[in-house]
Amino acid sequence: MDRFLSFVKKFDTIFNRVIISFVLLVLMVVIAVDSFLITRFSNNYNEKIESLKLNQVGYLEIELDRMFQEANKIIIEIANLDNKDKNVERLMDRSLENSYYNASLAMDYFNLLANQNDNYVSGIEFYSLKNDLWLSSASGITYTNSDHVRVLEQENILKRKISYNGDYRWLSARTVRRNNIDEEVYSITAGYPLYTDDPAKFKGYIVINFDKDFIDGLLSENLSNEADAIAIVGNNGDILISCGDTEGLTEAPLYKAISEGSDSGSIHNTGKYILIGKRINNEDWTIVNLASKKAFYDETKAIQRQSILISAVVILIGFLLSYGFARNIYRPFFLIVNKLNPGAKLNRKARVNEYNYIDRAIDELNKKANFNEEMLTKNINSIKHDFVSQIIFGKIKESPEVLEKMELIGYSEEYRDKCLMLIGLHPKVKETIDKTGLEFVYRDIIRFFYEYDNSEAYCIPINLLNSNICVFIASKDLSGDGLDTIKKKLKDYLSMKYMLTPIIIQSGIFTGIESAHVKYKVLTEIEKYVYFLPHTYFLDENDISLGKESKIFDEPDFESFTESLIARNLEKIEEILKSFIEIPNIFDYSVDVLHGVILKYIFLYNFYLRDILKEQSGTDNMELYRELAHLYDVEDFYYWFIALIKNTFEILSSMENNPKKTVITMVENVISEYLSDEGLSLEFIAEKVYLSPKYISRIFKEETGTTVTQFTNDMRLNKAARMLLESNISLEELVKEVGYSSSNYFIKKFKEKYYVTPTQYRRNSLNQ
Repeated sequence: MDRFLSFVKKFDTIFNRVIISFVLLVLMVVIAVDSFLITRFSNNYNEKIESLKLNQVGYLEIELDRMFQEANKIIIEIANLDNKDKNVERLMDRSLENSYYNASLAMDYFNLLANQNDNYVSGIEFYSLKNDLWLSSASGITYTNSDHVRVLEQENILKRKISYNGDYRWLSARTVRRNNIDEEVYSITAGYPLYTDDPAKFKGYIVINFDKDFIDGLLSENLSNEADAIAIVGNNGDILISCGDTEGLTEAPLYKAISEGSDSGSIHNTGKYILIGKRINNEDWTIVNLASKKAFYDETKAIQRQSILISAVVILIGFLLSYGFARNIYRPFFLIVNKLNPGAKLNRKARVNEYNYIDRAIDELNKKANFNEEMLTKNINSIKHDFVSQIIFGKIKESPEVLEKMELIGYSEEYRDKCLMLIGLHPKVKETIDKTGLEFVYRDIIRFFYEYDNSEAYCIPINLLNSNICVFIASKDLSGDGLDTIKKKLKDYLSMKYMLTPIIIQSGIFTGIESAHVKYKVLTEIEKYVYFLPHTYFLDENDISLGKESKIFDEPDFESFTESLIARNLEKIEEILKSFIEIPNIFDYSVDVLHGVILKYIFLYNFYLRDILKEQSGTDNMELYRELAHLYDVEDFYYWFIALIKNTFEILSSMENNPKKTVITMVENVISEYLSDEGLSLEFIAEKVYLSPKYISRIFKEETGTTVTQFTNDMRLNKAARMLLESNISLEELVKEVGYSSSNYFIKKFKEKYYVTPTQYRRNSLNQ
C-alpha cells in the first residue's frame, strides 16, 4: 500500500491535477446530458408520435375538405344557371339536334371554369341525357348515340355513392384521355338537377376530375416511413384510397377508427400500431393513419447508437481539450520554472518544489513590477501618445479595462467633459520655415500642452503624420472659459517665441471616449475650410453645421462668366471671381460645393480654350488642374486664375487681326472633329459654336471663298485619298470612316475631284 501511495504521489503535480479536473468535468457533463436525453425521450416517445400523426391527419383532412369544397362549388355554379350561362340549361332541357355550335359555347364555359379553379381541378365533364352529348375539358365534345346507362358504365363515374353536406355525390377512380395520353383521375359526380336523388329524374351528370397523382401525393406526404400507412376508409370499412403498407391496415382494428372517429380525431394505441382516425366533412369518409411502433423503435436504436458514438467522441475531444487547457493554464508556471531553474525536472517531491518555485516567482515578479513602474514614469509621454492615438483613430473602445489603463497615465473618470483640438500652421507660413525649424515649432507645441497638464485640465498632444498636432483635453468642466484660455495662452506662447499664429480647430465637448474618433473625423472635415478662409485662425465645430444640406449658389453667375470670356471682359471676370472668394457666411456652404464652383470655373475656361482657342493656345488642360492642386488658398486661386485669363486674352489680341478668323477656326475645328459623322451639317456646326447657320454660312463664304458644305466634302475626300494610299481598308469601311451614307454617292464625288474611282486611285498609287 505504501508503495502504491508513493507511486501516486510521484504524479501528484499541479499539471496532472488540472487535467484530471477537466476530464472529470467533461465526463460528468456528458453523463448528465445523456441521462437527461434518454429519460426525456422515453417519457415522451408515444406522445410525440401521436401528436405528429394527429397533425398530419389534420393537415390531410383540411386539404381533402378543400378539394371537396372546390368540386361542390363548381357543381353548384354549373347547376344554378339562372343568371349565368343558358347554353348548359339548353343542353339539359332541349334537343339541339347535334348542334355543334351550341355545344361548343357550353364547352367554352366549362373550360373557363376549369382554368379558374386549376389549383385542385384537372378537368370538368358534362353529360346530357337529352342530347346524348358528352362534354369534356380533356377530350372535347362527343356524341354518344347510345344508351345512357351503358355510357355511364363505360365512363365508370357512378362507382361509389357518398354523402357530402347532406347531398349525394359519386366518387370514382377512372382513366381519362387528354391529348392522346391516358391520365388517372379521381372524379366527383353529381346528378342534374341537384334537388333530386332519383336517378330517373336526372337530366344529366356533372363530373369534376382531380389528378390522381395530386391526391396520392397528399397521402404520401404524410408518411414517416415505409412501415406506416394512410388511407381513406368508408363507413362500411372498405378502403377507398390508400398509401403505404396496406397489409398493416388489414391487421389493424379499422372499425375502431371508423366508429370512434370524430372531427378532432381519435387515437388507438394497440400492441404493434398507433391508429388515428379523423372524420372529414363528407360524413362517409374517415382518414386513418397507421404508425408502426416497430419502425419508430428501430429509428430510436439508431439514435441510441449515434448518441453513444457522439458521447464517445465528445469524451475524446473533451480529453484532448482538457489536455490543451491544462497546458495553457500550466504554461505560465512552466515558463517560470524554466526561467528560475532551466532544465529542471520534477521528482517525487514535485508538489513541494512547485510551491518553492511559486514563492521565488513572486519575488521575481515583484522586482520586475518595480522596474516596469520606473520605466512607466520615464516613458509616460510616449505611452500617452500611443494610447490616445489609438483612441482618436477608433482602434480602442471604452471599457473598464481601458479606463483602468488610462488611470495609470493620469486620467481620471472625474474628467467628465472632453474636447479635441487640431493645431497647425498655414501652408504659406510652413513654406517659409525649413524642416528643422518646423520640427522645433511642433516640439514646443507638444511641450506646451504637457506642461499645461494640471489638476484643472488633462492634455495629451499627438503629433500627426500631416504635420498637425491633435490634442486630447479632458476636464471636470469645459463649458466655461477653459478652452478659450488654453487657445489664448498657446497663441501668446508661439507669438512671443516664434512670431507665429497657429490655426486652431476645436471640436464640440463630448463625454464618451469613443466619441473622440467621430470628433476627429469632424475636425479633418473642418480643416478643409482653411483653404477658403486664409485669414481665419480659429474654427469651432459649433459654428459649422457639417450635417446640414449646403445651400445652392445663386451666385456666381456662370453664364456671365462665360459671356465675359467670350467678350474678353477682364474687369467683369475679376468682379465675378472676387464676389466668389468674398462670400459672406461661408459656413452656409459645404467645402464640396465651394470646390465644385472652382472646378466649374476651370471647366468653363477649358471649354473656352477647346472650342475657341484650340489651335492657338497650346495649353494642356490637365496641367491647369495640377497647378490648381498646388495653390494654398482661395486668394491664390483668384490671382493665379486672373493672370491665366489675362495672358490668354493678350495672346488673342496679338494673334487676331480679323475677328472673323475666330469663327472660321471654330467651324473648321468642329468639321475636323466630327468629319466621320453622317449627321455633320451646317445646323449641327451652328449648334456647336453657338452661332446662327446664316451667319456662319455668310462669314465662311466671305473668308474662304467656298461654302461650308464644299469645305466639308473636300476634307472628307482628302481624308479618303490619304486612307486609300496609307491603309488597306475596304471601300465599305472607308465610306463610313469619312462620313458618307452611300457608297455610290462617295464614288461619284471622288471621281469628280480625282477623275478616277477610289479603286483606280489606289491601284495607280501602287503602280507608281
